[in-house]
Amino acid sequence: MTLEQALKLLGTSRVIWIDDHFNDTAALLADMLWQNIETTKQCDFPELRDVVAAFEFNADDALVAMRQILADADQGRRDEIRQEFLKRQQVIDHDPTEELTTDAIERACKLLGVLKADRWSFDGVDARLEELSGAGDEAVSYMIDLKDSAGGKDDTRGLDIVVALHRLGSKGTAFILTHDATEEDEAGTEKRLMDSLEAEVAKAVALCVVSKHRIAGDSETEAVEEALRVAIKRAGLRRSVHEVLVRAREEVSVSFSHAASSLLRIAPEQLDSHVVDQAYREGVSELHVIERALTGFISQQIRKMFGTDDAVLKASERLRDLREIPLVATGSFAGPELAAFSKAEVWESDSLINAALTPIACGDVFQVDTTEPTAKSAKSRRFVLLGQPCDIALRPGGTRDGTVATFVEVIETDVKSVGKEKEYTLPVTIDGKYQVCDFRSSATVLLSILDLASFRKDGRISYEEGQERPNGLLPGLKSIYSTRTQQYGALIAAGKASAEAIREFKTAQKAAAKAAKEAGQAVQAVSKPKAEALDGMAFQRELMLAFAAPEEFKYVEAGIFEEAVKIKENKVVVLDRPARVTWRLRRVGRIRSPYADALLDRMVGVINRRAFDLDFMKSPAQTPAANEPVPAE
Repeated sequence: MTLEQALKLLGTSRVIWIDDHFNDTAALLADMLWQNIETTKQCDFPELRDVVAAFEFNADDALVAMRQILADADQGRRDEIRQEFLKRQQVIDHDPTEELTTDAIERACKLLGVLKADRWSFDGVDARLEELSGAGDEAVSYMIDLKDSAGGKDDTRGLDIVVALHRLGSKGTAFILTHDATEEDEAGTEKRLMDSLEAEVAKAVALCVVSKHRIAGDSETEAVEEALRVAIKRAGLRRSVHEVLVRAREEVSVSFSHAASSLLRIAPEQLDSHVVDQAYREGVSELHVIERALTGFISQQIRKMFGTDDAVLKASERLRDLREIPLVATGSFAGPELAAFSKAEVWESDSLINAALTPIACGDVFQVDTTEPTAKSAKSRRFVLLGQPCDIALRPGGTRDGTVATFVEVIETDVKSVGKEKEYTLPVTIDGKYQVCDFRSSATVLLSILDLASFRKDGRISYEEGQERPNGLLPGLKSIYSTRTQQYGALIAAGKASAEAIREFKTAQKAAAKAAKEAGQAVQAVSKPKAEALDGMAFQRELMLAFAAPEEFKYVEAGIFEEAVKIKENKVVVLDRPARVTWRLRRVGRIRSPYADALLDRMVGVINRRAFDLDFMKSPAQTPAANEPVPAE
C-alpha cells in the first residue's frame, strides 16, 4: 500500500502542516528574532548587527529595517538565519532536542503532498482554521508541531490548536508532531496529552502523536515513507474507533430514552407478572429483570447500528483495509484501559456481587482469607465453584436441584499457561496475574455452607453469634436464612459450652496441683470434661465443606469454631468480634458467562476422558528421542 493510498483510506485529500519552521517570510522571521532579541544578539548575524544594536534606542524603526534586510536576502540565507537562531534558543533553554532540518521537512512534505500554500506558521493560524473548518474540512489532515519555539516558547501551542479545531466543529484528522515522544512511546505521549485536556474535549478528540524521530535526520526516503504510513494507520485506527464511538453514544442515548419510555408505559399488572413474578421464579432480583430488559434492548439497537449505519460501516471498512500496514507492538499497548475492558467482559467484582447479597453461582471465586487469625500462615489460594448452573441456582422456596458442586483450584501466575488439557487459563489477567484453573486439584464441596457468603456484604463464609438477617435478601435466601443460622447458632452455643468446660477443667487442674503441693501430697486427677458437642462426629459433619479434598484444601476443608475476640491498641478497640464458626474463605469475584460455561465444559470434557487419551497418546513429534530429556509439563 502506497502512502497516497493510505491517505485516501484515511479520507484525506489535503494535508496542512502547521509548524514554526514555516516562519520563513521576511516579516515572520523578523518578528521571531525581535520577540527573542537577546537570543538574536548572541547569534551575531553580520548583516543584522547594526539593526540589533539599534533596538535599544528605537525598536519600531529597527524592526522595519530588519524586515527590509531579510526581504533583500534570498530564501537560503533566511533558512540559515532561522536554523541558527533555533539552535541557539535550544542551548539557552537547555533543550537537547534537535529540530527537524529544512531538508527533512521538505522531504516529508513532498511525500505527503503538502502544497506550499498549506505550509502554515502559527502566526494568524486561528483565523485560517476558522475559515477552513467553516467551509468543511472532513478531507483534511493537520500535521501540527506541539511546540511553538518562535512565539515565546509555547510548549503546548499545537495542543491548543487541536482544542480550537474541536471548538470549531472540525471533522479533520489531527496529528501532533513532537520530539518528546519516541517511536515506541507515541501511545504513551498521546495518553499524557489527552489527560491534560478537559474531559469533554478528550472524549471528542481523536488525537494521534507522530514522533519527529520518524522523519528526522538522514533517513532514506523509503524509511520515512514507511514511517508516515505507520503514523497514518495509527491515525486511521483512532479515527475509525472515534467515529464508531460517537455514533454509539448517540445511539445509546436514543435507545435508552426509547426503552425507558416503553417500560414506563407498561401497566402495573403486567410489571407484576413479567418482572416481579419472573424474578421470583428465577431466584433473582426484580431489578435484574429490568436490567436485562434495558441492556437487551440497547444492545440490540447497537448491534443494528453496527450492521446498517453508513458511517460505522465506512469506519469498519477502513479498519479492515488498514490491516495491510503492520504495526510493531510495544509495551504501551497493554495499558490499563485495555485490561479494564477485557476484565469487565470476564470478571464480576466482589464489590458488586457481595454488596448485592447475590446467591452463589457457577463461576464464583473464593479465596483463603489470610486476615483470619487461624489462616495467616496459609497461602492465599483461590478456588472457582463449578457445577450445572441449574443445580446450583437457589429456587424461590429455598430449594435447589443439587447439594454439592466442585471447587477447582485457581493458580495465579505471571506466565500464561497454554496447551495443557487439564488446565484452563482465563483470557485476561485479574489484578495483574493470569488465573489458571487446575482440574487436577479439585474437591467436592457442600453448597449449603457456601450460601453463608450470600448473607454477608463482606462475602465471608462464616456465621457470627447474633448475626441478624440483612435487608434485601432474595426470596430463596430469605427462606433458608432461619434454618441455616439456627443450625450454626447451635454449633456456636455448643462450642462455647465446650470451651468453657475446658477452661474450668484447666482451672481445676491448676487448683488441684497447687493444693497438693501445699499439702505435700500427690496430685489428684481431675476428670476431663466430655466435649462431644464440640469434637463429636455430628459437629464435624455440620462443618465439613470439602470432601476427599487434596492438600491444597486443608485450610478450608472444614469449618472451625472461634470464641469471641476483643483487641485493643492504645486503649482503642480495633477488633470486637463475637463467637463464630468460619471456613476462612471469602467470595472475591465471579467469572462471568460464557467464560464460566467454557470452564465447566472444559472440566467435564477432561474428567469424561480416560487418562490414557490425555497423558499417553502423544504424536511422534511430541515423543522425546532416546536419551533426550523429557520436557517438564
